[in-house]
Amino acid sequence: MEIQESLMPREKMQRYGIEVLSDIELLALFLRTGTRTQDVMTFSRELLQRFGSLYGLLSAEESQFAEVEGIGLAKYAQLKGIAELARRYFSLRMTENPRWLPHR
Repeated sequence: MEIQESLMPREKMQRYGIEVLSDIELLALFLRTGTRTQDVMTFSRELLQRFGSLYGLLSAEESQFAEVEGIGLAKYAQLKGIAELARRYFSLRMTENPRWLPHR
């Protein structure tokens, strides 16, 4: 199956499934909008380059975001909310599905 790269993340997800999205596209899907000077895809790419990875981005402190043009309280809250949602998901997954725990 050849994936049409020109699709925006939401349309690409709908057509091919969420798992085919790149980290940039997945981040853009959550952020929804860019900045006054950048579209959401460019902004997402620059955030990931600046912080090194999704992990680096989602675990960054508020002071690190203050240095980034286009990150106000709304986008900061979105990013921290995504991180907390993921943390809770994996916490519940570990307790509800113990086969993920290492055997002793």
